[in-house]
Amino acid sequence: MDSHRHGHSVLGSLSRTETSERSVVADAAPAREPVPPVVKSSWGYTVLALVLAALALRLFLTRYQWCMDSDEIAYVAIAQGGVAGKGYFNDIFPPLYPMLIGWASRLVGDLEKGGRLVSAVCGALLVLPVFLLARRVFDRQIALTAAALVVVYPILTEYSTYVMTESAFALLLVTAVLTFVIVLAGGGVGFSLITGVLLGAAALLRPEAAAFVALFAVALLAAAAFGPARLPAPWLALGLLLLGFALPTFPYARYLKKTTGHWALSGKAELMLARAEAVGDPYPIWATDKFWTGTSPETRKKGLAEQVLSDPLKSAKIWLMNLHLMDKYAIPGLFPPLMIFMIGLGLLRTNLSLSSGLPEWLLLACLAPYLVVLFFQADARIFSPLVPIALMWAARGVQSAQQALDANLRARSWPVRNVLLIFIALSLLPYTLRPLYRGDMRKIYRDVGVWLKEHQPAPLRVADRKNYVAHYAGAEFVMLPLGDYDQILAFCRKRQATHMVVDTKLVAVVRPQLAFLLDPKHAPSELEFVREFRDRYETLLVLYRVRAQET
Repeated sequence: MDSHRHGHSVLGSLSRTETSERSVVADAAPAREPVPPVVKSSWGYTVLALVLAALALRLFLTRYQWCMDSDEIAYVAIAQGGVAGKGYFNDIFPPLYPMLIGWASRLVGDLEKGGRLVSAVCGALLVLPVFLLARRVFDRQIALTAAALVVVYPILTEYSTYVMTESAFALLLVTAVLTFVIVLAGGGVGFSLITGVLLGAAALLRPEAAAFVALFAVALLAAAAFGPARLPAPWLALGLLLLGFALPTFPYARYLKKTTGHWALSGKAELMLARAEAVGDPYPIWATDKFWTGTSPETRKKGLAEQVLSDPLKSAKIWLMNLHLMDKYAIPGLFPPLMIFMIGLGLLRTNLSLSSGLPEWLLLACLAPYLVVLFFQADARIFSPLVPIALMWAARGVQSAQQALDANLRARSWPVRNVLLIFIALSLLPYTLRPLYRGDMRKIYRDVGVWLKEHQPAPLRVADRKNYVAHYAGAEFVMLPLGDYDQILAFCRKRQATHMVVDTKLVAVVRPQLAFLLDPKHAPSELEFVREFRDRYETLLVLYRVRAQET
């Protein structure tokens, strides 16, 4: 009982601080009726219940994730090296997420489970900053609706079960927006330092966090010029923002300067450039393969800005092409049609006044850094951190539509007063619970890897298009290069590959020159057929042993 009282007092003090600091929005807002203490208490318990529900749902869904993707495996490998004392710095992947995996693995005893635990916890905690931010910018009812949507929203629950950075990045980003809104509301320049640290930590997950530093710097100057109450010490706030960002990012940026020759926050920028070069190609994935196999060194030698500025016309063409591809590769995964309608309805109520609506303008401006991403790719995964902010506008749209229904239904019962929110949540659940009935289509690769580890002698070196089988076999991964069969075989022998994997989904599509190996009867003498595997998704995987070259 004492802990409950303590939690209630913390929420109460937060509410009092928020009320005293909220000069930007409160000055322009109409007076509201006082809220009964019982209702205030119920809000705190409701938010806590939403966090616990989000955590329970995400932990439940992790049971249906059987095989990690390539990036997930890379994060686990870096974490494994970090736990072994080799450090967490890597040329391609920023270090914070592997650090979190390493720490979590000490609790659960497994790196993969530790990564999924980190994502699940971050996805559940996202409810808190979404609620607090929406409450500051809009009102408590919109905040509760947005928080409830976070609990069940499909793409948020999905990435909360992966060993990927999206869940943790969204948590840090939305929290940074929250603390920056406090700065704009006159809450003290100290929050500017906190905002910088949060963005710096986020940049150690995904480099696009750096763009939000520039965005917030512009917002600080705009608030100082157009805000209803002059922002105290805007230049000090800006300096603290930059200092806070530099504190966590400088060590890794200095490491990349030593290893790559230029200042950066992630070596992934070069991979994104390789993908950008292939937009519109019949096999764009080949660009990624060339990058990983080291056959596109000219791309690796260029920095991000240099690559874009060297050919502005081509970069503009790529940007427009990716914008066109958004409706195919990003929008369907981010927002179902009903949510697009609700977001649009919420946007219609936007306060366009710079003097009183600056926080709303800030939320809209959060889209700007992601317009830069279109120079490289259009992918729902990249844009997913924007979803929590978009859900605040959706919650505002739900409120508008529900008010129209209330005027006609004239009902006081809770289900009727929230019928639209209940309907939206139920419409999202089939997508949220999709792992239950769809399963993991990559499970076959884990099964093959486990079988290979148990039935084939070590050491193992597995040649494949992806590193799934090699990881679960505890083997060294040899990526199949581009080229004809003889070139691929020579490469595998040079790398001393012991086995080759050919399957209908990864190899036959992007290495069509190896499709004949799906029928073991056509296998050449250099390869010894080991076993074939099938799953309920009609995936066929054929495992070969690479015979040593006769001398």
